[in-house]
Amino acid sequence: MSYRLYELVKCYTAPGDYALWFMYEPVLISKKTWDGLDKKQQDALRAAAKKAEDYFAGEAQKLDDKAVETFKKAGVQVVTMNAEQFSAWKKLADRTAYKQFAENVPGGKELLDKALSVK
Repeated sequence: MSYRLYELVKCYTAPGDYALWFMYEPVLISKKTWDGLDKKQQDALRAAAKKAEDYFAGEAQKLDDKAVETFKKAGVQVVTMNAEQFSAWKKLADRTAYKQFAENVPGGKELLDKALSVK
């Protein structure tokens, strides 16, 4: 038996200004390599990175919009969080899921600290 997610849930918290997670996938270059590039090459890489970032943000927004549309079509209640709601959610996560992750996953606390430090 196969299910679609929207067949199993009654409420969906849509991404928004207070999304619960966002995965960063940076392009990395060593300082030694970066310093070996001339200004024109560095500027070209910066421009390409900005173009890729803008493209990805647009595509991610399209996926978010499609998810909201799909859940609404299926009769699922779609909500978004405001700052106060997110703060309450975060406090609960700190006492429950985040606490368990930090205690049970090797290096879990450090991973959470790093992830949550990204603004």
